[in-house]
Amino acid sequence: MAKNTNRLSRINEELRKELSQVINYELKNPDVTGMVSVTKVKITPDLKYAKVYVSVLNSKNLQKTMQGLKESSRFYEEQISTNSKFKNNSRISI
Repeated sequence: MAKNTNRLSRINEELRKELSQVINYELKNPDVTGMVSVTKVKITPDLKYAKVYVSVLNSKNLQKTMQGLKESSRFYEEQISTNSKFKNNSRISI
């Protein structure tokens, strides 16, 4: 069981890094303002769903930024699925 926990921890960390890159450098949503940091990712054991925790600083409108991040979830899935490490069809929610 510990072997599976270590595997999920590594996947969570890699997904956190990938999402951080996508959000900060590839996302072009005008509603997302300020500095967005991906603080934590929790992926289910079957690798189907991921819950993403973010921190937002210096945003013009926090609610609009969070809504923009949630609406862009399909974009994250597409960008991450092009990476060879994450070829499965995972669903991402912020």
